[in-house]
Amino acid sequence: MRFSSFILIDCAFLQDWRGVMQDLTGSIEWAESIKGLSPIESVAQLNPETKINLFVGDKDVVTPSFLSTAFAKEVNKRVTLKIIEGANHEFILKPKTLSLILDSIQF
Repeated sequence: MRFSSFILIDCAFLQDWRGVMQDLTGSIEWAESIKGLSPIESVAQLNPETKINLFVGDKDVVTPSFLSTAFAKEVNKRVTLKIIEGANHEFILKPKTLSLILDSIQF
């Protein structure tokens, strides 16, 4: 199946995100390396013409916007990054924000 567009929410490189979680929680368990789904490897498998719409809240402390910004820079032209002003980590759960996301997707 070929997709023309994807939506990503709060995207980060796995190990960078784990470092943020270690700082946030103070738990050493986050310092351990794990295998997990790598967003950058997943994107590499997509058709080069597939558009990626990436959304993150500027008040997100769980997956801070700098992580999504780094991801967008790595992927380059394929990503449209939208940092939502005043939004925290749970912004996707709010109907108003979800509508904003759906209305702004580039197909």
